[in-house]
Amino acid sequence: KFNGFLMPTAAVSVPALMMRADNVIQSVQEIKFMALIIQLSEEGSDPNEDQVKLVQGEIDKVALETGLASKLEIENFIDIKKSLQIATRIITFFFIFAQVMTSIICYFTLASSMSTNIHEQTKEIGLLRCIGLRKSPCWRVYVWEAFIIVFSASLMGVLVGTGMGYTIVLQRALFTQLPLPFVFP
Repeated sequence: KFNGFLMPTAAVSVPALMMRADNVIQSVQEIKFMALIIQLSEEGSDPNEDQVKLVQGEIDKVALETGLASKLEIENFIDIKKSLQIATRIITFFFIFAQVMTSIICYFTLASSMSTNIHEQTKEIGLLRCIGLRKSPCWRVYVWEAFIIVFSASLMGVLVGTGMGYTIVLQRALFTQLPLPFVFP
C-alpha cells in the first residue's frame, strides 16, 4: 500500500508506482510505504510456514542493521489465519449449541402441544374407538398430524432463515465491496 501520492490509499506494485510517477521517484528508497505485502506462494495455495519464518527473520535482520526495527511491524498471514480459524470454530460451536437448544425446546413444545391436543380430543377418540377404529390407525392420525406440523414449520424456518441470511450477507457485501458468497448447507 502506498499512502498519499496518487490517491489517499492505493495498492500498487513498486515498478508500477515508479512508472506512474513520471521520474519524480528515482529510487525505491524514496518511497514511503505504509504497508508492504509480500506473497511467497502462488495464489490459492498456502505458503510453507518454514519459508515464512525464514523471510520474516531476514526482514528482521535487515531492519536491525538499518535501524528501522522500531518503525517496522511484521505480521504473517499464517498467524492471522490460525487466530481466525479459532474464532470461526468458537462461533460455529456457539451456533451449533444454539441450534441444539432450539431443537430441544421445539421438541418439548411439540410434545406438550400434541399431548394437550390428544387430551382435549379424548371424546372424539372414544367415539372413533366405539365405531370400530383400532388403536394403531387412531395413533397414526396423530403421528401424521405431528409430522405435517413439524415439516411445515421446518420448511418455513428454512425459507425465512435463508432469506434473512442472504439479506445479511448482501448487506455485508454492499458495505465491504467483497464478492457475494451464497452457501447453503
